[in-house]
Amino acid sequence: MGGPGHAPVPTGLAGRARRGRRGAAALVLFVTLSSLQCVGDLLHPKVPAVAFAFQSPLSDTVVNVGDTTPPLGCRLTANGRDVGCEVDVRSIVGRRLLLTPERRLMADSIGWTTVELRPLNVNFAVDTIVRTARVHAAVPRLLWVSAGTADTITDIHQAVLFLVLPVTRSGRPLSGVPVTWVQDSGQGVAELFGAGRVRALADGVAVFRATTDTASSTPRHVVVRLATGADPPPGTGRAAAGAAGRHRP
Repeated sequence: MGGPGHAPVPTGLAGRARRGRRGAAALVLFVTLSSLQCVGDLLHPKVPAVAFAFQSPLSDTVVNVGDTTPPLGCRLTANGRDVGCEVDVRSIVGRRLLLTPERRLMADSIGWTTVELRPLNVNFAVDTIVRTARVHAAVPRLLWVSAGTADTITDIHQAVLFLVLPVTRSGRPLSGVPVTWVQDSGQGVAELFGAGRVRALADGVAVFRATTDTASSTPRHVVVRLATGADPPPGTGRAAAGAAGRHRP
C-alpha cells in the first residue's frame, strides 16, 4: 500500500526492479575488474614457460685406471635453442673420480663410481636437472713378474709359482686387484692348486693365464718333461732354477 498521494506499486514489480539494480551493479563490477586485469597484464606481462633439455655428456662406461674420459661438454637448450652452460660433476657413490682442468674424469684406483651431472647457467635456474652415470675404473694390463713365456718342469709333482703385476698403461703398479687364474689347456699335464701355483702331472704342455674382470695376461706355457737331464725347449727355463721350489703332497 503506497502513502498519501502515491499510487500503490505491485510487490512483484518492486522485486524485479531491485534484482535489476543488483545485476547492473554486478556487471559494472565485473567490467571494472576485467579492465584492471588487462592493465595488470600490460604492466606485468606473464613470462612464457621455458622448456629446458639437457643432454648428458657421459653414459655408463669403463675407464682404465690412469686414463681419462673424453672432455665433458655441456649441451643445454631452452625452447629448442642452445644456451651456454658448464657441467657440474659430483661422485655420489663409490670411489671419488678426479676432474682434470680439461674437464675430463680420471680414475686413480679400481672400482665402480656413480656420478651426478648437472648443467649450470648464470641466467637460468637449471641446477635441478640431474643426470647420472656409472663409471667402472678397470685394470688395463697384467704383466708377468718373471721374464719369458714358458717354464719347464722335469720332476713329477714339482711346483712352479707364477706372479703377475696389475699396472696402468704407463706401468704404474696397482694394489688390491683381485686376480683369477685360468687353465686354457693341458688339464692332464699340470694343474692349478692355489693362487698362481702349478704342479706337474705328466709329460706335455699346459697353458695358463691370469685375468681380472677387464684384463688378461699373455699365455704362460708349462712344459713338463719328466726325463731327467733332458734339455728344455729353446726360450724356456727350468722351474727348479726359478722362485717356485718344490711341492710334494
